[in-house]
Amino acid sequence: MQIGRRRLVVGAAALAAALSAGACSSLTPGSSGAGPASEQTPTAKLSPDDVRNLGPVTLKMIDFDPVGQGLGAALDKLVAQFQAAYPNVAVKRVSKDFNSYSKTIKLTMSDADAPDIAQANVVMARTLVPAGLIRPLDGYYDAYGWKTRYPSTVLDLLRSKKNGKTLGEGEYWGQAIGGNMVGVYYNASTLKQLGLTLPTTYGEFEHDLQVAKDNHVLPVQLGNLEQWPANHVLSTLMNATEDPQHIRDWIEGAPGATFETPGIADAARTLRDWAQKGYLPSDANGVTNDRSIAQFGAGQGLFYITGSWQIPRISAALKDNGGFFLLPPKAAGGPASATGWLANPYTISTKSKHPDLAAFFLDYMGGPAGTTTAVAGGFLPFGELPDGYHQSKTASDVTAAWRAAIKDNGLVPYLDFATPSLGDVAFPAIQAVIAGRMSPEQFTSKVQANWREYHGGS
Repeated sequence: MQIGRRRLVVGAAALAAALSAGACSSLTPGSSGAGPASEQTPTAKLSPDDVRNLGPVTLKMIDFDPVGQGLGAALDKLVAQFQAAYPNVAVKRVSKDFNSYSKTIKLTMSDADAPDIAQANVVMARTLVPAGLIRPLDGYYDAYGWKTRYPSTVLDLLRSKKNGKTLGEGEYWGQAIGGNMVGVYYNASTLKQLGLTLPTTYGEFEHDLQVAKDNHVLPVQLGNLEQWPANHVLSTLMNATEDPQHIRDWIEGAPGATFETPGIADAARTLRDWAQKGYLPSDANGVTNDRSIAQFGAGQGLFYITGSWQIPRISAALKDNGGFFLLPPKAAGGPASATGWLANPYTISTKSKHPDLAAFFLDYMGGPAGTTTAVAGGFLPFGELPDGYHQSKTASDVTAAWRAAIKDNGLVPYLDFATPSLGDVAFPAIQAVIAGRMSPEQFTSKVQANWREYHGGS
């Protein structure tokens, strides 16, 4: 879809009401009135009455969640829900496919008619922050209490110095309405037919793979034509073979961090071995992600390693036969780490004429009013779900695993957050590892070279 070039429609009376509402709002220290937009830190917290008194106003948002599917369907419902509560506010949502979005987001946000709200992952933030295209959100974090909404394991990557390289300190650049996490989906019917129970150790998990293979059942479903899906499989394996804190430090750009460790090479070697042993589809690198999900839903495969965003599709296909667990640790009862973070955060443009309203809208989507709608679409909740709220078996498993990972401080961010071009280098290299065209050591060396070029060091 093309980005609509719609001007915000606000009459003189509405503008006056907006100014009055902002002045009467509960304010945290700071000012949103003076200086260039990139230097402003707007801090007005609007109340529901403030918003209803704004008069007719339009907010434009752009994201890369597909319309009508999964997270995109949840966003559609959240927008409709918000507009029903605040009929004077029109939220114009535009969705683009991820590949074109990631290539054009800086240009989009540089436009004089840039959207008020734009979705961005860490890689995009590394470009948008130093370009001064998105607003620091510290005032809103204080006003709406967002710091207490998120677990400490995810807050660091939401802060960046103005150079965009240093994460974990500096100003808040984004806000998210939920989380996401990668883990192991399973077909309960197939598991039972094989005489297996859920593994409690990594060794038991690998044993189950061999049992499935011996019984002519595909152990792990995968479609990696797009190259990024196998990244989630590798990062999941890395959480079992490498110290999770080492991976976090490397992603955040800590001085001296390295990808060339025995543990990371072991994870790449395991992925290659899975392909050679027939634990993965023989044509995995030539099958699309969507097709492999459909095949898993049709009963082809014991396990599928992917993210919580696939809850709606897998629940619909497998119903009560669907389930989910985190890749178990090497020792039974130990903490399990998981690749995961926030569902890609939203940013507020420095060109937005309505930053306070944009922040109010984001708070609504991520707050109690939007929680159940968001969770139904595949977002993972930071807060508690309402009493009596029903989830599918698969969704309930994912939510429980999410709570456990947060409790154990076990979330490890996505590998491609490490540099703006990490995915361009690592994803095709992972595909080459699966195909046996690149050794684990060549892979780790190639990825570290990209990290070194961006972060520096020897």
